[in-house]
Amino acid sequence: MRGLVTVAARGYLVVSLVSANTVLLARGSAAAVGVSMVLAVVWWFNAKTAARVDGWRAAVAYAVGSGLGTLTGMAAAG
Repeated sequence: MRGLVTVAARGYLVVSLVSANTVLLARGSAAAVGVSMVLAVVWWFNAKTAARVDGWRAAVAYAVGSGLGTLTGMAAAG
């Protein structure tokens, strides 16, 4: 169970940053540069470990985290 929470948290964090950055880029905000740098670091660490997680439960956990991350990123940058 702990592993699924970690997978969901990764999806949440990555997609929150992507969503926020998309909104900031659309507005032409210079803050998008900083968010993209943070996103790159998070993505780097996530990619190194995400391939080790397998199974449909992990896919669902990542999808749920990503969906919630979309809402958070849009609200944070909104």
